[in-house]
Amino acid sequence: MHIFFRSLYFILMGLALPGMVLSASELTFDGSGRPEKLVLGDKDFHESDSSEGFVLRHSKDGEETEIPLSKIIVSRNRFRVAAPEGKPNFTFQIDAYPHHLALHLLDVQGIGTGLDYSLSLQLESEEIAAYRLNDLMTARGAVRRNKNTELTWPTLWARPRGDGSRGSVVLYDNRLTGSELDAVLAEIWSAQAAAGHMVKPTVQSWTETDVLVWVDRWVDKFRTIAVVSVDPDKSEADLYELTDKYVIPNRVRALSGTTQKIPHCKSTTYSKKRIKSWKKS
Repeated sequence: MHIFFRSLYFILMGLALPGMVLSASELTFDGSGRPEKLVLGDKDFHESDSSEGFVLRHSKDGEETEIPLSKIIVSRNRFRVAAPEGKPNFTFQIDAYPHHLALHLLDVQGIGTGLDYSLSLQLESEEIAAYRLNDLMTARGAVRRNKNTELTWPTLWARPRGDGSRGSVVLYDNRLTGSELDAVLAEIWSAQAAAGHMVKPTVQSWTETDVLVWVDRWVDKFRTIAVVSVDPDKSEADLYELTDKYVIPNRVRALSGTTQKIPHCKSTTYSKKRIKSWKKS
């Protein structure tokens, strides 16, 4: 009974007991820094053990040297991968959620200014989607000949972003469609709203439900937007006639007109002025 109440206390406090996994997503590595487990939304995506793990590349005088980072130290949701000698080394943080996880590079040591260096990690799975959270890294999904996902940090010389990240990415199930995909994307947008590539509206609450409601409202507001192309064949007067007949009555807020087919007519300056004057009226 005491164990039951102790477990209940930790759950209510949002903490995990040793051996308890409250998240349905997980990324772990073996003793040599190679991925050994990748779970997203309770589904296993680790397909093989052929990944080399983290590899540091250094280019100098046209030659490239590869340095395997085969030493790893794990502390809760952070880990450090390093060369066998201890340096260079790189510190990462993994934030796990029910249906996705985020991988953040936080610290870099032992490569000087970082110029001419790049870091990569290959995940042996073609069923995962990788979305980078800022411009300090690249993420390449599986392709026909290369059935794996490759994460690369090519700008190790750059300053970290405001949230401390030196390159972040989220991983999720690439097989999802429809409402299941919408739910996962809402989870990502809600959890990663402070990231560089995520734009959050000015609202007090930004939960997964808030995200879905906001998207529905946005779609309802802008679903009727259309592009009108005015392309007269005979004269400049035809352009103005088409504008008066089709553009203005339908409350079009922007006009793109072409006069390339009309002899002696080089621009649509006058018609654009008409649209501007109509907007003011």
